[in-house]
Amino acid sequence: VEAVADFDPREHTEAIADVCRSLDGLPLALELAAAQLPEMTIGQLRDRLDQRFRTLRDADRSGDGARPDRHATLAATVRWSYDLLDAEHRRLFDRLSVFQRGFDEAGARAVFGADASVHDVGAMLDSLVAASMVTRRTERGATRFELLETLRQFGDRQLAERGERASVRNAHLDHVVDVAATAGARCHGPEWGDGVAELFVDWDNLRAATQWAIDTQRHADVERLLRDVFFMSRWTLESEPSSWAARAADRAGATERDVAAPVHLHLAFAEFLGGRHDGALAENEQALACRATPSDRSWARLYAAIELLYLGRTDDAAKMADVMVTDTPPRAVEQAMQGSAHPVFKMYAGQMDFVEAMDHVHRAALVADATGSPVASGHVEYNRGLLLYARGEVEQATSAFRRVLEIGREHHVPNLVGYVLTSQVSAPGRTGLLAALDALSYWRDHRDVGNEFVVLEGAGINLAELGRLEPAAIILGNLDQDRRRIASSRARREAAMGEISLHRKAGRWVERGGSMSRSELIAYTRDAVESALGSL
Repeated sequence: VEAVADFDPREHTEAIADVCRSLDGLPLALELAAAQLPEMTIGQLRDRLDQRFRTLRDADRSGDGARPDRHATLAATVRWSYDLLDAEHRRLFDRLSVFQRGFDEAGARAVFGADASVHDVGAMLDSLVAASMVTRRTERGATRFELLETLRQFGDRQLAERGERASVRNAHLDHVVDVAATAGARCHGPEWGDGVAELFVDWDNLRAATQWAIDTQRHADVERLLRDVFFMSRWTLESEPSSWAARAADRAGATERDVAAPVHLHLAFAEFLGGRHDGALAENEQALACRATPSDRSWARLYAAIELLYLGRTDDAAKMADVMVTDTPPRAVEQAMQGSAHPVFKMYAGQMDFVEAMDHVHRAALVADATGSPVASGHVEYNRGLLLYARGEVEQATSAFRRVLEIGREHHVPNLVGYVLTSQVSAPGRTGLLAALDALSYWRDHRDVGNEFVVLEGAGINLAELGRLEPAAIILGNLDQDRRRIASSRARREAAMGEISLHRKAGRWVERGGSMSRSELIAYTRDAVESALGSL
C-alpha cells in the first residue's frame, strides 16, 4: 500500500480484503504483491492474483478445487513476482541467491559476470528492491543488499534447473577470496577495526565460500581464505575457522593429499583453546613441516614456543624463539610482535638479562608504532609488562598491563584483554584474586580453556599463600591431573603444595578436587575467591 503515495486504502477495502484472502495473509506474499501497485491498480492486482491461483487450483493433483496450502500460496506468489521481471533482472536475481546473509554492489557485479559490463547493476538492484525481491539496508555507513531466505532458495533452484549453480558459486568464491585478502591485509595495520568488521559482515559468505572450495577441491583457495582470516581469528578469539580447517584436513585425508600450513595453524588454535597443549604443539610443528609462507612459519614458531612454555619446556621454547626471529617474518607487524616475545622466552629460560630483554622490547615498540597496528602495539606492551613482572617491578608491570587493557578494549582485541587479565592473576593477594574473578568470566565467555588453566592455577596459589589451604588444595589437586606446568609459576606452586601437604586433611582435599569436573571446579574457584576477597 505504501508503494503508491496517493493510494487511499479506505477507497479499496473490498479489493484489499480479496488480495489478503488470496495470499492467506502471508507477509512476504503481501509485500511482493504490494510492490506491483505502481504498475497496476488494486483491481488489476486482485484479478491477476485470482487468475494465478485459479490456475494453481486447476493444476492441483487432488482435483478437488481446494485452496492451495500456505506454502503453495507463497511459492506461487514468488513465482508470479519473478515472472513479472524481465530476463536480465531474473538472471541477476538468480545469481544473487548464492550470497549468504547479504552482499554489496561489488559482489553483485562479481556474480553477474560479463553481463555486469553492459548493464547498470546498481539500477537493476534498485529495481529488484522496488519489486521487493531484494531488501536494502545500511550497515556501518555502507549499502548492503539481501534476499529473504524464501526468495534465496527460489533463486538457487532456478540456477540448479539451468545447470548454472556451480559456475555462480565459483564466481562467488573468487569474489570472497578477494574480499578476504583485502580485509585480512587491513587487519595487519592501522585499519585493524575496519578489517575485522569487513570480515565479519561477510562471515556467512566466507563460510559458504570456504565450504565450496573444500568440496570442489580448490585447495589453493582454501589455503588463501584460511591464511587471510588467521590473524583476525587468533586475536578476536573467533574459532569457527578451525572447524573449516578440520573439514579441509578430513577431505585432504580422504584424497591422500597433504594440507598447507594455514590448516595446521587453525587446528593448533583449536587445540590451544581446548587446553590440549600437546596437540597444539604438534599442529604447529606440522605447519613448519609442510607448505608454508614465511608468515606461516613465523606464527607457527611463536605459538609452538608458547605451547612449549605451557608444557614447562622453557629451554626448548627459547630455542624455538631464537629461530623465530632469525628467520625474519615479512610483515613489520609480525617483526614487532615476535621481536618483543623473543626476549620473554629467553629471560624465562635464564638466557638473557633484564636490560638486554628490555632493549629488544624497546626496538620492537618502535617498529610497532610505525605500523600503526593496535594489535602490535598492545602485544609489545604486554611483553614489556611480563618482563617487568618477572623482574619484580610489579607497579610498573601493572601500569603496562593497564595500557594494554586500554588498547584491547578501545580497539576490540579480545585476546589482548584476556592475556592481561590472565597475567595479573599471578599477582599476590587481592590484586591477583580480583583479576582471577575477571579472567574466569572473560575466558568463560570466550571459550578459552587453555588460559582457563592458568587462571585456576594462579587462584589456587594465591589462596594457599593467604592461608586458605582447603580451597587451594582442592583447586591445585584437580590441576595435578593435568600435564601442564607453567614455568613462571612453578616455584610458587611447589611451595603452595608443600604447605598444603603439611596439613592432616591434605589428602582428602586433593582427592575431592580430583573428582571435580572442570565446570564444577570453575564454580568452586569463583566462590572460594569471592569468599577470600570478602575477608581481606
